[in-house]
Amino acid sequence: MKKLPLLLILLLSLGFISSANAAVPSYITEDTFDNICRKVDCSWDISDYYIKNYYLKQIHKAVAISYSKSGNRYSIDYAYFTWQFPNKPRAKSEALKGCRKEGRNCEIFLLNNSYANADLYYKLINSTSSSSYSSSSSNNIPTNAHAIGSSWVCDTGYKKVGSRCNKIYVPKNASLSGTSWKCNYGYTKIGTSCQVVPANATATSSGWECNTGFTRDGNSCNKVEVSMDYIEELKKIKELLDSGVINEEEFKKMKQKIIDNM
Repeated sequence: MKKLPLLLILLLSLGFISSANAAVPSYITEDTFDNICRKVDCSWDISDYYIKNYYLKQIHKAVAISYSKSGNRYSIDYAYFTWQFPNKPRAKSEALKGCRKEGRNCEIFLLNNSYANADLYYKLINSTSSSSYSSSSSNNIPTNAHAIGSSWVCDTGYKKVGSRCNKIYVPKNASLSGTSWKCNYGYTKIGTSCQVVPANATATSSGWECNTGFTRDGNSCNKVEVSMDYIEELKKIKELLDSGVINEEEFKKMKQKIIDNM
C-alpha cells in the first residue's frame, strides 16, 4: 500500500486540509443566506437584511451569529451585521460585541466578502432534520403548519420559507405583526432591535429625533437654553415696532436675523 507523503500527513493533522474547508465557497453571494436558510431554521428575514445591510456595504465588515441545535437541525437565532470599519479586527470586535448583548453565545461567520468560519459553515449546511415534515398527512404538511383545503399555511408566529415554516424573530420590546414584527409604543426600530424613544423626542424611520426646542445629547434630549441677550434683542425690536419706528415687515426681518444668529 502506497504511503502518504510526510508533508501531507502533517497538513491533515494540523487541519489545513479538510472536507469542511473544501466545501466553503470562495466568496459570499447575494443568495448566501437564502442557501443557508434552506438547510437551517432562520427565525427572521435575515436574507433581505443581509442584502441591504451587508452584501452591498463597503469593507471592512463582519457578521456574527448566535445559533442553537434541536435534534440534528440547527437554527440561526440572531445575527449582527457591521460595516465600514477601518480594519478587519475592529469589524469583528464590533460584530461580536453587538451580537453578544443579552448574554448570547456568538461566533464570527462572515468577514468582508468571505466566510470566516469554515467549520461553522460546514456545520450549518449539513444540518438535517427527520421531523421537518409530517408523514401522517398526504399533503406533506410541515411542522408548525396546518392544512387549508388542499394546501397548507404556517401557524401564527411562523413564516413560509420554501417548503418549511420558520419561526418569525420578534425582538425584545416588539410584537408580532403579520409575517414580521413591529416595535411596541414608546420604542423605535433600529436595525433588528427596538430601542426606547427618550422623553422630548419623536420616532422616525431611522430612529428618533429631538422635538423642537430640544437638542440631542447621547440618548437623551435636553432643552435648548435661550440666552438673555437673545431675549433682550427681541424686546428692543418689539419696542421699535410698537413705537412706529419700524414697520411689520422690517420687524420680521430683524427678528429672523436675531434667530439665525442664536
